[in-house]
Amino acid sequence: MIVDENSRFTAIENKADLTDLVNVAIEEGIQALVTGFLDKHVLQQLRRNNISVYLVQEGGILDFVEQIYDIKLIPTDTDMIL
Repeated sequence: MIVDENSRFTAIENKADLTDLVNVAIEEGIQALVTGFLDKHVLQQLRRNNISVYLVQEGGILDFVEQIYDIKLIPTDTDMIL
């Protein structure tokens, strides 16, 4: 799901293909990705393309968006990924 600066949602198909995820994120101009899981390789690809990644375990999309805007969520770095 993509949420723009006006909190409008756009759904994208989850093909469970991490390479496709990275490509879609880059093509759509996504600035941040909120997820419950991500491998280090994908995290590195996203960060190389200036896309911040936030690991979360539970909550709602709009809550996460608000927390990002309020700088209450900390972007993930590779040390946080097992």
